[in-house]
Amino acid sequence: MFHAGPIQKYFPKQNGLWYLAFRLLFHASGCILCNMASVKREIEKYGVAPKKVQAMFAANYQEEIPVPLPPALEKFLEAHEPRIFSYTMFRPEFTPEVLFEAFARLCEEFPRAGLFIAGPPGVPPEIVAMLKRWGLESRVVVAGNMAHDEFLTAIQRSDVFVRTPVSDGLCASVIEALSLGVPVVAVENGTRPASVITYYPPEAPVLLETLTKVLRNLEQMRAEIQSPSTGSELDDEVSLLVAFANGETR
Repeated sequence: MFHAGPIQKYFPKQNGLWYLAFRLLFHASGCILCNMASVKREIEKYGVAPKKVQAMFAANYQEEIPVPLPPALEKFLEAHEPRIFSYTMFRPEFTPEVLFEAFARLCEEFPRAGLFIAGPPGVPPEIVAMLKRWGLESRVVVAGNMAHDEFLTAIQRSDVFVRTPVSDGLCASVIEALSLGVPVVAVENGTRPASVITYYPPEAPVLLETLTKVLRNLEQMRAEIQSPSTGSELDDEVSLLVAFANGETR
């Protein structure tokens, strides 16, 4: 299975070492499953036969949810509304300063808002200082690396999912959020799935404007979500893998 999106540091490449490495990987595989049609098209450019590549995303991969969250996270979710969820690492490509500034200004209209961050294993001093500068210490929780069922539960209980990197391609968490009926706000990168609400450029005022619009019209935004999954494709994937294992082709 190949779950990278088409805008990545090493994929796709037209030449060089990484092109050869991915070409070898794809040609050595008997069957390739990816999560979106745009990724399938990029893989085929490596000289891979189209029938060898299948674009599928199955909601069946999602564990049974909701599950109980740790008490501190439960308390945070209960205390805040609306709830913004973001998978954010404290690295430059995730532009945490943009996220925090936009969220701080959002709290002027939504004083009970909370920002739930998953991903980073800790909070470095510069991020602590940033949170203090914006007065967000009690409004932001950093949950760290979560188990997948807890991760999905936190998304499901949130009002908006925010994705800030430009170079993240078609990340699985965006697809999962849409499948759970949660509106997604993401910086425009040319590959976002249908019904993702995009913003550009990746600056705090633009993100603030987009988030404000979504939260003021939350029910409408939920109703307009187009789920990228049919919810029945896991059986198709298993059948496909069995067929290739038995030497069959489609």
